[in-house]
Amino acid sequence: MRTEQPNGIIWVWANYKNFTRYFYMNLIDGYPTIEVKGRHAQPKILKNEKRRLNDGHWHDIVINKKDREFNLTVDELSPVTISDCPAPKVMRRRMYIGGLISKHRSSFASETPGFNGCIKDLKVNQMVHSLEGESSRDVIPCVRPTKGIYVHEGGFAVFDGLQKSIMNGSRNVDISLSFRPIVDEGIVLALLTNTNLEAARLTIEVKQDKIFVTVIHEDSHLEIRDAIPVLRSLCDGEWHSLHLNVDEEAMEITIDNARNELTVNHVSSAARDLLLNLPINIAGVAAPVAEKLSMTSLLGCYRDLKLAGHTKYFENAVKTNKVAVDGCPFR
Repeated sequence: MRTEQPNGIIWVWANYKNFTRYFYMNLIDGYPTIEVKGRHAQPKILKNEKRRLNDGHWHDIVINKKDREFNLTVDELSPVTISDCPAPKVMRRRMYIGGLISKHRSSFASETPGFNGCIKDLKVNQMVHSLEGESSRDVIPCVRPTKGIYVHEGGFAVFDGLQKSIMNGSRNVDISLSFRPIVDEGIVLALLTNTNLEAARLTIEVKQDKIFVTVIHEDSHLEIRDAIPVLRSLCDGEWHSLHLNVDEEAMEITIDNARNELTVNHVSSAARDLLLNLPINIAGVAAPVAEKLSMTSLLGCYRDLKLAGHTKYFENAVKTNKVAVDGCPFR
């Protein structure tokens, strides 16, 4: 399975008449959680909290029941086990994957939404089952994520703030991407809103064979304006990588594996919290902001975007303008 959503129904096998006896597996806060209800009043619950699965990557899930032992295995991790699992009497010929039909949802009284993502390679007792066919509803083939975007003049892509991507409680700003520009000046990355530029923003701009960095947080009197020389022209037809990391003590920008640490006395928690919640602009900003800051879009190709270590796909951007998804000639 592969998803970026923290909650969703993965598997249900039940006595569908009244749902008094069942097996089901949900994704809850990113963790696979199995509940088994037999003739006893309280269900048995099995939860694997070793890894969150809503990171946009493929994960293998194997569940195995033998006698009263029930195992849940995720990827290469050690299984978690219920040793005294009930054996509820369920309808043998019908399981649900990814959700339930409406009449069963009302009986089941579940607040967990249907699964939103990709599922493949379903096997029951080693027999492969297709997830497409007459018995499927609202299911479409899962497509490969796009490789990236091509940005035209005035173009940009906007994503939600980093706060929505952080799963481990970190308060650091962590963004990375690859880009291949066709011009030698323009915005690579900007964290800002369109209405409060003077109070808070972070911008990274390519200009005059340098990386210009600006960080402003008015409330904590934080102001950074720095220029990082690059070892070679970034407009050379080759791919280049950028990694931004901001923690309490330092701000690091890595260009093509060359790490640069900017002089920062202290980045307050308030400043980092605000940066974590600002929208993330890739390759440019909206026209009124661009005019006010005298900045232009950095035209060219972008790929391999990661926010807080999690892969993001450009077709899932909150907003795009003058970009061609999968429109870049890759090599």
